[in-house]
Amino acid sequence: MAMKNKVVTINISEIFDWRAVVQQHKPGQHSELQRQRLSMYQRVLPELEKWSTIFDLNIAEWSPIYGYDLAKGRVKSCAYYGICGVESIDYDLSLLLAKLCFWLYAMDIRLDESPSISYLDARAMEIMSPFKEQLIEQGILNFTSDLLAVPNKEDNSIDRRIAQALSEIYLSFKQLCHTRLSSSVQEFCLSNFVKEFTAVVKAMHWERKHSLLFQQFDRLGSGQDLQITLEEYLELARITTCYRFVASPVVAFETTPSSTWIQCEEAMRYGGRIVRLANDLATALREMEEGKINAVSIVLRDLGFNPFATYSLESPEIREALRLLKEQMEVELIQFNQQLKALPLSGPLVHNVVINVAFAIAMYEKGDFEAEVPY
Repeated sequence: MAMKNKVVTINISEIFDWRAVVQQHKPGQHSELQRQRLSMYQRVLPELEKWSTIFDLNIAEWSPIYGYDLAKGRVKSCAYYGICGVESIDYDLSLLLAKLCFWLYAMDIRLDESPSISYLDARAMEIMSPFKEQLIEQGILNFTSDLLAVPNKEDNSIDRRIAQALSEIYLSFKQLCHTRLSSSVQEFCLSNFVKEFTAVVKAMHWERKHSLLFQQFDRLGSGQDLQITLEEYLELARITTCYRFVASPVVAFETTPSSTWIQCEEAMRYGGRIVRLANDLATALREMEEGKINAVSIVLRDLGFNPFATYSLESPEIREALRLLKEQMEVELIQFNQQLKALPLSGPLVHNVVINVAFAIAMYEKGDFEAEVPY
């Protein structure tokens, strides 16, 4: 049974005030809305923990980066996102978003830790398998050319579990659509979900593939680099933030899903770029140590510094790169705010678009590996 509350519009000033958005919508005791969100969080969290156990998504067991405490923290942050990303207090949609968020963490880690391109290809193909026939039929993905897997002997049981969890999420979303939408609108929402999922996997595949090549250049002492500009990187890497994908179930709660999605596309574009910059600013040194491409390594290269070198936060090179990227983020926030001014002040998708940016910045300002929820 969904709990109803008065819809709260989000005030948009000249500069996007993400702190005010977080303060207004976080779970707490200072307002009726905060109390409702806290109550919903307490319902969603144990269900998300149970769901992750059922599908055996034990990230701490198969990831060398994620320990037990961090994995538990991710469950909390995903439950937190699920209840804040929904405009009206709705248990079913909140739980669905929380599951999708945690599932994306699991998939991202699995692809991101692929030791070679052949492993990466095989993992991506297995994870996408629930939609294989649909993707080929619609021409969205050609499995033989887009992800040409070289056979390997890796046990793919983890990838199968991730794929099974995706199937359950999709079925839950399909049931939500069936209860509230006409068949034609259902078709748009479900197809849009699959399209955005495919875009995420392909972009993550590109990122990991080129990070592996990046590492190879480093080992060989090659003077080559990937020749990708910061603009090109942001346009691709905004997709891997999953900003649009996590919003795709929410649009089903709009009166006119298709037109509303189109109306919000530019705001989502800038939102994804902001989330990517927030992520890279918070995780730069760790990702550079792991040999991953990010905005900081690209700016270091553009400044004439070695992106393969070891730096600290006190290094003059890093300080200059971070300064330039923070300036870029301010530009993106202004552009995002301009897009919001052209949108309604309330509505399920607009709410989600705003919340995604605000809470992502809050999380990364407290540190990428902060186990507690922001603020």
